[in-house]
Amino acid sequence: DSLRADSLSFSGHPEAETPNLDKVANRSSVFLNHYAQAPVCGPSRNSFWTGRYPHSNGSLNNLAGLGAHERTFVEMISENGYDCTSFGANHLQPEPSGFSKIVASRGKHPESSYKRYLDDQDLRQDPETIEDGDWPASPPHGTIAGDMKYQQDSYATKRAVDYIKNKSASPFFLYLGLKNPHPPYACDQKHYDIYKDKQLAVNDFKDPEKHLHPKLLERYNAANYKSLTRKDIQNIKSLYLGMISFVDEQVGRIMQVLEETGLDDNTHLVFTSDHADFCGDLNLFGKTDLPIKHLTHVPLLWKAPQGTANTIQDFTENIDLAPAFLELAGIEAPYYIEGRNLFNSTRNWAFSESADGHFNDRTQRYDKGAYYASYIDAEWHYIHATLPGHCALYHVSDDPLCHYNVIDENRSLATEIQTKLFNHIMSGTVPIQDNSVSSWKEYHEGAGIALEVWE
Repeated sequence: DSLRADSLSFSGHPEAETPNLDKVANRSSVFLNHYAQAPVCGPSRNSFWTGRYPHSNGSLNNLAGLGAHERTFVEMISENGYDCTSFGANHLQPEPSGFSKIVASRGKHPESSYKRYLDDQDLRQDPETIEDGDWPASPPHGTIAGDMKYQQDSYATKRAVDYIKNKSASPFFLYLGLKNPHPPYACDQKHYDIYKDKQLAVNDFKDPEKHLHPKLLERYNAANYKSLTRKDIQNIKSLYLGMISFVDEQVGRIMQVLEETGLDDNTHLVFTSDHADFCGDLNLFGKTDLPIKHLTHVPLLWKAPQGTANTIQDFTENIDLAPAFLELAGIEAPYYIEGRNLFNSTRNWAFSESADGHFNDRTQRYDKGAYYASYIDAEWHYIHATLPGHCALYHVSDDPLCHYNVIDENRSLATEIQTKLFNHIMSGTVPIQDNSVSSWKEYHEGAGIALEVWE
């Protein structure tokens, strides 16, 4: 959760220490231009589960879950003989969506297995409680007094390891949802010490009040990021990287048990993220609803049995994982899945979207507020918005950090990309249909007719 594509050693980060993921990458297809469908958790994961865009499956922000008629690829492979189990955070709305067992998906819920585990350890304080400190801006950050072995990612990994150790011969799909490095930026002293004395790079951004996107400027002012010094930014980045090193250790635990049980020779391992984090870029931290590159470019490793290193430059999206999983399970992807098997992808640009949500007391539902849609290719990054003054165009081949909105100087290009974006949205939405009458021919032959009421 919140893991940037460029925050790992194998992806080129000069300071990151991620030896286990490096080992996985050396045997994996590494997708260099992989993008999440949304810059926040819920919509991104629900697109992953369904293989469908947020504007199709109904989950456009963290407040809105999937429509009841939506089906996940997990449901489809479970019907095909796979034992499907979820450990950690999955953000599924609603559950169980094909899983036969779900462990600690809501870590702080009073009835969750993780909460009972903490009670059994006689831990009265949340393991993520940050030691007393004075931070000048939100979100909170700092070291924790407790041991990371009690953190929910460690617990979820332990449960996943135990499951693998006791696995029967039946095929399985195991999902392990790690929370880190999601804010608050909190890790133990041991992982923080790996980075605290390093001179971590800070990407200088001049005059954010003038150049920040309007939505980001709201966040910049509300969180008081103006007060952060270069040392503050380096400190939070050290905590963020420390949390990533902790995540890397959990990956190592999974790799070890797969090797010890011999399952490594017959198991695919996929590692990705639901969205990223500003982590100091544009003088910001955390996330927001804007589908900007900093929040949607995520890592993707796919290690096949006996896999070898391979880098893939084509643009891929998180909805492209569902059809790839289905094909592996011997299932033809249904017509309404919008993703493409990422190993057969021919994309030359990626799409992301999100919306602000507002609760409607009358309908007891969340209405879509401002809507944002993102187009990104190797040269340009365009963000369309329904709010006046919120559309933006960044020349990412020259300005990879999106410091300068150049839409005013490139109006004709922005219009051209906007048309491409609109065509994609309007032509790509494939609703799930009622299959009780699957064809016009069957309709004419009387299939599905309730004869007792038909006249």
